Amino acid sequence: MMTGVPSVLITGANRGIGFGLVREYLSEGWQVHACCRRPAQALDLAGLSLRSPTLRIHRVDLAKAEQIIQLGTALCGVSLQLLLNNAGSYGPRGTNLWTISAAEWQSVLTTNVIGTALITGVMLPLLSRDGGGMIVNISSWQGSLAANLSGRKYAYRTSKAGLNMLTRCLAADLREHRVGCVSIDPGWVKTRMGEPGAQIDAEESARRIRVLVARLTLTDSGSFLDSQGKAIPW
Repeated sequence: MMTGVPSVLITGANRGIGFGLVREYLSEGWQVHACCRRPAQALDLAGLSLRSPTLRIHRVDLAKAEQIIQLGTALCGVSLQLLLNNAGSYGPRGTNLWTISAAEWQSVLTTNVIGTALITGVMLPLLSRDGGGMIVNISSWQGSLAANLSGRKYAYRTSKAGLNMLTRCLAADLREHRVGCVSIDPGWVKTRMGEPGAQIDAEESARRIRVLVARLTLTDSGSFLDSQGKAIPW
C-alpha cells in the first residue's frame, strides 16, 4: 500500500502539455520527476524547480537508450504511482508518402513508440513496487484506425497507432501485476506541435488529463480515451 507523498514521472516536461502536467501535479502535492532532452534550455522548468522542492529534473532523450538506463539507475529505490509518457515527435510538416525520408519517419517512431516502450520497461519495477500503478500514454485520435478517413501525416499517424498497440500489450501483460495502462488523446491543443485552429490551451488539457487520471482504475486498463473520459475507437 502506498504511503507518503505520491510520485509521478513525466516525459517531455519542458513545454506544452508536459509542462502543464508538471504544474498540475505539483499543485496537488506530488513528487514530480520531470524529464526533458535539454534541461539547461528548459528555463520555465528550471524556474519552477526553484519554487518547488518536490520537483526533480532529469535529462532524458528517448532516442538515446543509454540515458533511459541512466535514469533507471538514478531513480533506484523510488516508488512511482504514475508514469506519464508525454514526450512525442510530429515529424516534418508538409511531407507525404513520397517526400518523407526513411530517417525522418524512423525518428518519429523511435521517440513515440520505441523510446516510450524502453522507458516504460525501465520504470516498471518502480511502478509495481507498491503493488500497483498506472501508465498513461499521451496518444492522439490520429492514431485511430477506425477514425482515419483522411489519410496523410504518415509518420505521426503510424507512430500513434503503434503507441496504442503498446498500450494494449502493456495492459494485457501487466494486469497480473496490478499495473494499468491507458492511451489518452489530450485534445486539439495550442502547442508547438498543434496546428492553427487548436481548441484548448496546454494548461486546460493538462488539467483535464489530471482529473481523468485521478479516477482511473485497473478496470480501465487497455482503454483509449479522450481527455474527458470518452472512449475513442481503435
